Amino acid sequence: MRRLHPISEHEQTVAQGAYAYRQAGEHAGAGEEWELTRLPDGGHIYRVEAGDGEGLWHLMLAPDGRPDRLQLRLHDDAGRRFDATYTFFDTEVLVSGGQVGRRPEKDVTELPAGYSLLWLPFAGRGMARIGCDSEAGAAQAVPVYLMRQESPEDGWLSARPVDCAVERVRRGVLEVPAGSFEAEEIGFKIAELADQHGWFDEHGITLWWQSDDQVQAVLSRYRWFAEPAG
Repeated sequence: MRRLHPISEHEQTVAQGAYAYRQAGEHAGAGEEWELTRLPDGGHIYRVEAGDGEGLWHLMLAPDGRPDRLQLRLHDDAGRRFDATYTFFDTEVLVSGGQVGRRPEKDVTELPAGYSLLWLPFAGRGMARIGCDSEAGAAQAVPVYLMRQESPEDGWLSARPVDCAVERVRRGVLEVPAGSFEAEEIGFKIAELADQHGWFDEHGITLWWQSDDQVQAVLSRYRWFAEPAG
């Protein structure tokens, strides 16, 4: 897979995998490859190649699992390129970048305390569960920084904080092309979106994602390595 930044000698690989994209029950597009590494301080990095290099994502997570820094590069069929960096703080995010060849832009957005991130790749979407009480049986209100795909004419990406109702639905065995897993289904309700449902394994890796009853991605390849001690 292609990466924005190579894995350094200070990182340890934790997991690798791939997703098959689906649309109307059929395979769609080139899918998504990803890998997860661990940093010496307990933080992690998700690297994702979406499609056939159309999207490269590099997300650093703090030791508590919250987003710290996101870098991305997008391409379109016309050869245009979009680069951006998101730097996350406790109650705000600094965004810089833009379409290559144009003047870069900067913006600061205030975020609610305790926010989580719902980004475009399916890898790492377990982040959206941050702030959800694992013992609660009812839906919980969780602030989410939601990223949406836009056309190049409309800025490539949009992102803003939204209210999300997160509900732990059920546990059970889930069969996906990558294997059979004990999984937890979690529902995400955001006013402007169709209801989203994700299934996650014991490590928080996304196994299956669907919007209403339409499957969008399934885990097609997966390997989990032992986490380093400490």
